Amino acid sequence: MVKEEIRFKGIIDVGIIALSHCKNPAQKSSLIFFSKVVKLEIPYLIPVLRLVGAYHLMTNFLKVSPKDVKDALLNTLQFKKPIFIEDINKNLAKRALELAEKSRFESWD
Repeated sequence: MVKEEIRFKGIIDVGIIALSHCKNPAQKSSLIFFSKVVKLEIPYLIPVLRLVGAYHLMTNFLKVSPKDVKDALLNTLQFKKPIFIEDINKNLAKRALELAEKSRFESWD
């Protein structure tokens, strides 16, 4: 029996994650793309660490409230899809987001 290999087109970076998770002029198109990735309609991967990086981008540059960012990104980390590259463990990423929001320090620290 031949095992089917999935080929991915690319990796999602912090920009797409951030733009699809908060109100901004590019949210609609970013969210359409991101939704297709989550639904496995297009073959892209999401490194877990990029969600932590998106926290920094959204809170510091897009000025979204830390709680709103944390909640949105934690929701995304709940997906049980084969789209995540666990360059860091999902539970560690969740904890980093929670600590960043509570302590007001950079999630990258």
